[in-house]
Amino acid sequence: MIQVLMKYGPSLLGTALERVLAFEPDMTVVGRLTWSDALEPAGGDPPPDVVVLDARKAEKVESECRALSEALPAANLLVMIPADGPAVQPDLARMAPRVGFITTDESWERFTDAIRRLAGGGAVIGPDVALAALKAKDNPLTEREREALALMLTGASTQEVADLLYLRVGTVRNYLSSAIGKTGARTRIDAIRIAQEAGWI
Repeated sequence: MIQVLMKYGPSLLGTALERVLAFEPDMTVVGRLTWSDALEPAGGDPPPDVVVLDARKAEKVESECRALSEALPAANLLVMIPADGPAVQPDLARMAPRVGFITTDESWERFTDAIRRLAGGGAVIGPDVALAALKAKDNPLTEREREALALMLTGASTQEVADLLYLRVGTVRNYLSSAIGKTGARTRIDAIRIAQEAGWI
């Protein structure tokens, strides 16, 4: 029996997937975590074979995958990428076969087949995801630079970004200046646009 842990935001899709998986004869859902839940409950008994991870909060996917990999060393991860979302980062794509990728517009059969393949140690990366990963350039931005740009994208001021990241305003300005230089942009707005188009934030 394949033990599946769901890590989804509070959504109808996550609830529906969890309930329908219960009808698969070789699978059982052993738990569900939201984005705000700590990882401790994930280490219960029995431990999961596959963690299905909602990737709609793109800025958290890389850190979430690494945290889950450390907390659940025996589990493989299936990352569900929005069909119209940003490209998969190359460093994430290189985590295959431990981490698999599938878009949210795939069929139910391909979704359950992906879980079975991951549980069996196989690689899972859909053609659209693979193409996006191949096209994406290596991300030159640090995690802090990505966070700062992503928060600026929401309309937050430099002071608000500093408050949210528990940093000094001058430090945030340095991160933004560095991101501008690394993306070859002229302004912060331009840096955000370039980073978004490249799938870096």
